[in-house]
Amino acid sequence: MLGWEVQTVVPGHGAVSGLEALRVQRNYLSAMRDQVRDGMRAGKSADQLVTELDLRKYGFIASDQAANATSVRAMYRHLGSGNP
Repeated sequence: MLGWEVQTVVPGHGAVSGLEALRVQRNYLSAMRDQVRDGMRAGKSADQLVTELDLRKYGFIASDQAANATSVRAMYRHLGSGNP
C-alpha cells in the first residue's frame, strides 16, 4: 500500500494520518514477527513472549497491552502453523 502514494490513511484504530501510519504498522508487525520467531526458536511459549516482548516503541499501535498480547499469541499460532 505504500506504493500507492496515498495522501490520507484511515486506520482501523487511531487518528487519520498519512503514509507514516502504514510505515509504523509495517514496522510493528515485522518486529513482532521477528521477535516471536526468535522466541519460538529459543523454545519459549506464547505466554512467555507476551510478558517479555516490548513493542511500545511503535507508539499508539502498540500502546494497548491486552491487544499486544492477543497479537503476539496470534503471531505465535501463525508461525507455528508453518507460515513465514
